[in-house]
Amino acid sequence: MNLRILCAISAQRGARLFDHLRTRRGGIAQVRLVEDTMQSLVREIDRTMPDVVLYDPLVDKGALIADCSIGGAGLPAVICVSNDPSYALMAFQLGAVHYLSYDAPVHELDCAIERSRMLIAPHDATMLLHERPALFAPSHDVIALPVLSGIELRDRRTIVRIQGEGNYTRVIFVNDPPIILSRTIRDYAPVLEHSGLLRVHRSHLVNIVHVRRILRGKTPRLLMCNGDEVDVSTSYRDKLFAAVRIVERRAS
Repeated sequence: MNLRILCAISAQRGARLFDHLRTRRGGIAQVRLVEDTMQSLVREIDRTMPDVVLYDPLVDKGALIADCSIGGAGLPAVICVSNDPSYALMAFQLGAVHYLSYDAPVHELDCAIERSRMLIAPHDATMLLHERPALFAPSHDVIALPVLSGIELRDRRTIVRIQGEGNYTRVIFVNDPPIILSRTIRDYAPVLEHSGLLRVHRSHLVNIVHVRRILRGKTPRLLMCNGDEVDVSTSYRDKLFAAVRIVERRAS
């Protein structure tokens, strides 16, 4: 099976890997490079229908993961490429088959390509339609949180809320001690929202199952199960009410 590969990586950062794919003999039908961060990578995937996407999250600032609607039945295998270990979180949520650094040995890229080939090679057309979406469906119960010592895997349902603190992000759990992540909440928001957390403020995401009360006031606040209170911005209020199925009364 000859693979069609779409390289959504920087030509500068991923030049060595891209050149290896272009000059590799056998097993590859086509290699295309997409660098335009202004265009929708999701639309490009839908248009070209590649078998494999070599994906650098810096190309589109993680928009591919935020969208997560890459194609239909024939979802491509995704190989994530980055030197930033925090993007392992994105790779995990996307269901990437492999994770490489920019300076990874080319034989690791070959291994990732072969792993992709084994995952997407259909036994027959009918089996392809039924199996491939399941292979790459993101996990909605487990969230990977990159910390300095590695990656913490936590049950999403145990997270009470997430708070941005300047260049850091604090994750508060029901029972466990908080975790501090060394990136801004803006970097994590697309993936965390896709995992079921609700953004109610520029600096706050909450797990709606742990909200105990909506407190009235000039600025509405949420009372969480652990006693914390979280402000709700006006721009996110309608989204909150829709999530808890509250219909506001019209002003008389």
